[in-house]
Parts: sequence; structure tokens; C-alpha cells
Amino acid sequence: SQRHRYTVDEKRRMIRFLIEKNAIGMATGRAIWRLFLKEE
Repeated sequence: SQRHRYTVDEKRRMIRFLIEKNAIGMATGRAIWRLFLKEE
């Protein structure tokens, strides 16, 4: 069986998805961290 070859478009879409997911994770992480620091 042939392995699926990703097209340039598919790769771009995957990279964009990962960047967006990471950006959202970083934003929520910072918000949680700020609340954590305020607790002290």
C-alpha cells in the first residue's frame, strides 16, 4: 500500500492548525498563571 503523500496545501493547513492551537494554549496558560500569582 502506498503511504499518503501530503500536498503543500495540506502541510500549510496542518502547520496553521498547530500554530493556532499553540497560541490558544499559550493565551489560556498565561491567564491561569496570572490568576495563580494573584492568589498569593
